[in-house]
Amino acid sequence: MIVNLKNETNLSGFYIIYKGSTSLETKGNQGASHFWEHIKCRCIDDLMNEFQENSIIWNAYTSDNEIVFHFTGLEEYLAPYRDIIIDRFYRPITDFISEEIFEKERQIILEEYNDYFSNPEYIFTLNMFRNKFNHYSAIGLKEDIETLTYEDLLKFNDIQYDYPDLIVNISKDFKYEKDLQFTHRTIFKELKENIDAPIEPLNTSNNNLYMVYYQKIDREDVPYMTIINKILGDGLNSPLYQEIREKKALCYGISASVDNICNNFFLSINLSSTKKKETIIDKTLNELFLNKELHFTEERWNIIKKSMNIKLKKNIINRHTYINDIISEEANKVNKILNEVTFEELKTYFEKYYNFNMFTKVANI
Repeated sequence: MIVNLKNETNLSGFYIIYKGSTSLETKGNQGASHFWEHIKCRCIDDLMNEFQENSIIWNAYTSDNEIVFHFTGLEEYLAPYRDIIIDRFYRPITDFISEEIFEKERQIILEEYNDYFSNPEYIFTLNMFRNKFNHYSAIGLKEDIETLTYEDLLKFNDIQYDYPDLIVNISKDFKYEKDLQFTHRTIFKELKENIDAPIEPLNTSNNNLYMVYYQKIDREDVPYMTIINKILGDGLNSPLYQEIREKKALCYGISASVDNICNNFFLSINLSSTKKKETIIDKTLNELFLNKELHFTEERWNIIKKSMNIKLKKNIINRHTYINDIISEEANKVNKILNEVTFEELKTYFEKYYNFNMFTKVANI
């Protein structure tokens, strides 16, 4: 089914939806839908740089009843990719993954699981649903995630998720007419109390580690450092994400930011992981900074520059809800230098600050 919704702005987008989700899971594969969502995202891995360059925003989520992939951007930049993206979601999952990718993604999901059960509010709700409804929500059951095999996931895909159920189109000047095929999914479990459900305790041990690497920076350097942080940490294709999460599965999420605290400015890198991975995270960050020619490149800068320029256009369209470019002095400075600063200039700021030994690390305050 295609649903075309009227859109009066130049922002366009679409949602690809698979119905069923955790409602389809049974004993032994609790968490398989969320695992599948992570794996399915791999079908557009090779487009990440182009998406970022064209300021196409995308993400995915797994709820109790649907798995949803969503893409938005300006129509002129999203349009060339619309058919390509939808075609990827019709192709077999084996076109894009291997057992090696599967195992690496398992480690990333287990890090996400660890993050979930470090939040008291999440723990109460998730454990209540386990006990009262025998339902494990999207995050699933750790032992099932740990024992799920590559063949199990492929079989689960063939039975449940071979085609999308629904595409919701919110593009302004485009109407999608392609017929959708879909499978009938009939595995729905009965909700019943499960007093023997494994309850997850709050993770308060030293194994759970939240880390912040920071250093103070000069105010006049803030616009340049804001750009450099985007080069290093913006998007799933960024050097920080690729080196820390994708290649080594050391965390679920990592971010880089420039923070203003009482008119003092700080460069910071934030992530959550486990104590046993702390040393390798330190080593990986150090190697990333030392090997700037591999990660801090002019090609990457051109992607970010184009993306930031398109975002400025989008912010003008969204000016009724987004006014940070107007009220933030620092954002204004970034916008002013965006098309004037050279890559050689940016390299001097990188060399000024991105030395691992200049960062202060704080863990588990």
